[in-house]
Amino acid sequence: RTGDARTLLTTARSAISAMMDLGDPAERLALNREYVQLAEALGDSCECMRGYMRRTGDAMELGDAATMDHATDQSDTLAERLGLPHYQWTAAALRVMRATTRGEFSAAEVALSRARQLSERAQDSNAPLTLLMQQIALAEHRGEETELRELFTRFQRQCEDLPQSDVYLRPEMLAIPVRTRRELPDLRGIEAAYVPPVIQV
Repeated sequence: RTGDARTLLTTARSAISAMMDLGDPAERLALNREYVQLAEALGDSCECMRGYMRRTGDAMELGDAATMDHATDQSDTLAERLGLPHYQWTAAALRVMRATTRGEFSAAEVALSRARQLSERAQDSNAPLTLLMQQIALAEHRGEETELRELFTRFQRQCEDLPQSDVYLRPEMLAIPVRTRRELPDLRGIEAAYVPPVIQV
C-alpha cells in the first residue's frame, strides 16, 4: 500500500487492462468495483466511467443482468455529466448491447443511431468497427441473413489491414458465415504458424 490514491488508481487501471481478455470475469468484476470506489473518492468522473464500462462487460460475461443494468445506467449518467461525445457514444454503444441481448431491437436501433451521430462528433477511430460489430450482432439476433452477408463483407474490408487479420477474419473461423451458410467451418484453412502466438496471447 503506497497511501497515494492516484498512483494506486493508475496502477490498477493498467493491471485490470491486462486482464480484460483473459482474466476471470468474476475477479475482474471485483477489481472494477474497487476501481470505481477509488475513482469516486478522487472525484475522477472519467475513470469512474471507465470502471463502470468494464463492469458492464464483466457482468455480461457472468450473466449478471442486474449488475450489467446498473453499470450501463451509471455509464450513461456519467457520460451525460461529462458532456463530451467521446464518452457519450460509448455509453450509447453500451445501451445498444443491452437492448440487443434483451431482444429490444427497436431500442437497439435508436441507441445505435445515437452512437453513430456522437461518434462522428467525437471523431473516434475506434467507433466505426465497434458500431459495425454491434450492427452485425443486432442482425444476427434478428436472423437477418442477407444483411449479415453484406455486413460481414464490410467487416472484412474494414479489418483486412489490421495486424494478423487473417487469424480472426478467415470466414471459416467466424460464427457469422457459419450461420449464414449453414455449414461447419473448414479448419484446414488456418495456417499452423498462427496457432502458437494466439495460444500464447
